[in-house]
This record gives sequence, C-alpha cells and structure tokens, in this order.
Amino acid sequence: MKSISISAKLWLLAGLIALSAILCIGVAVQQIHQLLIDLHVEKVRAVVETTRSQAKALDERAKAGEFSQEEAKKLFNDAVRSMWYQDNEEYVFTIGYDGINWAHPARPQLEGTDMSGLKDRDGVMLVVELIKAAKAGGGSVYYHWPKAGSNEPIGKYSYAMGYEPWQVMIGTGFYTDELWADFLDNAVKFSLVGLAIALVGLLCAALMNRSIQKPLGTLRQRMVRLSEGEYEIEIPEAARGDEIGAMAKTVEVFKENGRQRALLEAQQEQMKREAEVERRKDMIKMANSFEQSVRGLVAQVAGAAQQMTVTAGAMSDNARDASGKAMTVSAASEQASTNVQTVATAAEELSSSIGEISRQVAQAAGVAGKAVEDAARTNEVVRGLAEAADKIEEVVRLINEIAEQTNLLALNATIEAARAGEAGKGFAVVASEVKNLANQTGKATEDIARQIAAIQDATRQSVSAIEGIGNTIREINQISTTIASAVEEQGAATQEIARNVQQASVGTQQVNQNIAGVSEAVSVTGQLSGEVVDTSELLKQQADRLNGEVDGFLASIRAA
Repeated sequence: MKSISISAKLWLLAGLIALSAILCIGVAVQQIHQLLIDLHVEKVRAVVETTRSQAKALDERAKAGEFSQEEAKKLFNDAVRSMWYQDNEEYVFTIGYDGINWAHPARPQLEGTDMSGLKDRDGVMLVVELIKAAKAGGGSVYYHWPKAGSNEPIGKYSYAMGYEPWQVMIGTGFYTDELWADFLDNAVKFSLVGLAIALVGLLCAALMNRSIQKPLGTLRQRMVRLSEGEYEIEIPEAARGDEIGAMAKTVEVFKENGRQRALLEAQQEQMKREAEVERRKDMIKMANSFEQSVRGLVAQVAGAAQQMTVTAGAMSDNARDASGKAMTVSAASEQASTNVQTVATAAEELSSSIGEISRQVAQAAGVAGKAVEDAARTNEVVRGLAEAADKIEEVVRLINEIAEQTNLLALNATIEAARAGEAGKGFAVVASEVKNLANQTGKATEDIARQIAAIQDATRQSVSAIEGIGNTIREINQISTTIASAVEEQGAATQEIARNVQQASVGTQQVNQNIAGVSEAVSVTGQLSGEVVDTSELLKQQADRLNGEVDGFLASIRAA
C-alpha cells in the first residue's frame, strides 16, 4: 500500500464502495427472493388452513350425526374441487396418507390413483415429501409440476398440512414464474438504487480525488522547486483548513528553513573566503618574519665562516712566520754551539789568542741578544695565535648559538605546519630540512671547537717552549758577559771559562731541543689552521644550502 498513490487509493476506495453496494444489492435481492417465497408460502398456508378448517367442520358435523363420515368426506372433496384462486391459476388438492389422490381440480383423472411413487424431473418424490411435511405439522416442498392446461413442468412451492382424523394431506401451492416476475421487479428497483449509490460514490470519489490530487500535485511541484533551491515561491495551499493545508504549512516551514540554510551557507562561504585571505596574510607575515630571522642568522653564520677563514689564514701565516723564525733561532743556536766549541778550543790557547776569544765572545753576545729579541717576537706571535684561537672559539660559540636558534625556528615551523594541515605539508618538509641543517651545523661547530681546543693546547705548549728559549738565550747572554769578564781576567779565570763553556754547550743543546719543539708546535698549528679553513668552507657551504632551503620554504609558504 505504501507504493500506491493517493489517487489510486481513492479510486480503490470508490471501487470497494461500489463493490460493497453491489454485494449489498445481491444480498438484498436474495433476501427479497426469500421474502417473496415466504410471503407466498404464508399465503398458501392460509389457504390450506382454511381448507383444513372446512374438513374439521364437516368432520364435527358428521360426528354430530348430521351425516356420515363418507358423506362428510364427499362434501369436502366436492368443496376442494371448486377451490380455485389467483385468477383460477392455483387450486387445492388432497391426498391420503396412503398416497391415494382424493381430489385434484386441475387433473381430475388423478383422483383415486396412487401417487406415492410420483417423481418430478429432478427425481423429487413430491407426494411422499408432501405427506411427510403434513405429518410433521405442516411445511412447504419445492418441486416441478405443469400448470393446468400445460404439460411443461414449472417450479412450484406447495404447502402441505394434514388432518389427522381423516389421515389426509391438504395442499396447495404457487408457481415460481409468478414469484419471479415480482422478484425481477423488486430486483431491478434495488439494482437501480444500488447503481445510483455506486455512481454517487464514484462521483464523490472523483470529486475527492480531484480536490486532493490537484493540490497535492501542486504542492509536490512546489516541494520539487524548493529542493532545487527556489525559496521565494508562494505556498497558497497553506490557507486551507484541512490536512493539505497542514502539509502546506509544513512545506512553508521547510521553505523558511531552506532559506535560512541557504543564507547560512552563503555566510559560511564568505567567512571561509575571509578566513582563507586572513590565513594567507598570516602565512605571508610569518614567512616574512621567518625570512628576517633566518636570513639574519644565515648571514651571521656565513659571516662567521668568512671570519673563520680569514682568521685561519692569519693563523697559517703566523705559523709560517713562526716556523721561519724558529729556523733562524735554530741556526743561531747552532752557531752558538759552534762558537762554544770555538771558545773551548780557544780556552786551550787562551794565552795566545785572547784577542780572537774577545771577538768571538762579543759576536756570541750579539747573536744571543738577537736570539732574545727573536724569542720575544716569537712569543708575541704565538700569543697572538692563542688570542686568534680564543676569537675562533667565540665565533664557534656564536655559530653554535645560531644553530640552536635555527633548530628552535625549525621546531616552530614544524608546529605551524602541523596547524596548517594539508597546506603545510611542504612547510613541514622544509622545516625538517632546516632542522637537519641546523643539527649538521651544530655537529660541525662541535668539531671546530675540538680542533680549536687542540690549537689552543698546542699554542700554550709553543708559548711555554718559546719562554724556555728566551730564558736560555738570556742565560747565553749572561754567559757571554761572564766570558767577557773572564777574558779580562784571563789568567785567573781560565778554569772558570772552561766550566762556563761546558754550561754554554749544555744550554745550546737545550736551545736546540726547545727550537725543535717550537718547530713541531708551529707545524701542528699550521695543520690545525688548515683544518679550520676546511671547516669554515664546509660551514659556508652549509649556510649557502640553508639559504637556498629557506628560499624554497618561503616560496612554498607564499604560494599556499
């Protein structure tokens, strides 16, 4: 029923009403038919009762002695033979309980015959059934029997009643063709009335269908237009007071809700566009801020790397200079050693070569003074190298701070990328790359710090060694002075000269050893400065790469 339209349901209802009317007509016609039968049966029963009353009256007169029973029965049969009614079409007949016909107005030839074996065309033992009904106190029997003057059997209802004192059945009946005429007349009347009722029902159904289907169809069209977004249409059916009006009022509610929903959707779309504009502004602002911060840091890293390169170059130059001066000191030390040997030889010939000794001692004093000056300059150079190493350590610390700040900015960029969702995926990749570069920079600065620490340690060793050289050369200077004094006191101080020469020989050996240490430290310093240059170049490359990644990152942010 859910898939059947309202129009079909109304027509189905009208059909059911018409069918019900037809069924009612059929039942009514059947009832009329039975009622007509009952009326005619009641009519013939009255005739039979009247005839029985006559038999009873004659029997009582016979019992009273007015005449005999035979005469009474003869008088009764004579009276029966004259009992025609219904325009002489119907009659009364009598048959004894033994089946012998007493009187039959329509067929006198049957009188005195045994009719107990008589059957109609349908095999009904009509006489037997009539006698049975009479003995039961009265009743009707349906069978077929020809009318008077005809041999064509016609349906007939006969009512039989017995008069027990005479053991006789008194009966009469009526033919159904007469009943059928009355039945058809009444059936036609009822059928016309039923047909009129069915037509009125169908007409009412058609009117109801039109009054319901048309506004429902119109309402459906308006609902379709509402579903297509036409919220400005009118719903005139809402003015109705019936269920369609209630439905139309509901459609009005749908229309208003649809209008409100469309308005909300438009507002949401506008808010979405505004939010997108604001988001792009925020992204660009964040990109600009990030560019200012990161580019500044990258510039600082690049500058620090450049400064490291310059400083490392200066360290390398200073190391080469220190190496050259160490070689000079070594040569001077060798010369001093040779001179000491000469002094030792001259001490053996002191008396004959005092002049030569005096000259050699003066020369040794000059060389020693020069060695003192060279040692002082070397000490200053190495101290400058230590200060440069300290500056490099500060630069490394600055680079490490920049790497940490870059790592922090990469973490913030990762968080902002997570907030941005799908639009921030590229942002997240760039932020991760920035973080990796920052970690690599931190590792590089840690390596530089270790190398700078090694340079500082070697520099401190160089300073200590050069201070030892200076002390030794000062001792040589003092020895030379002593030798000069001894030359003046050559006679008394020959042994002292020999001892001092031995000490000078030991001192020159120490000087040679110290000079070798200085040369080794200077060589290590040169190697470390080369490593610093390589590290600074790597740091500069990382800074350039970081700058390129920042450019790509900012481009993706501004394009989002």
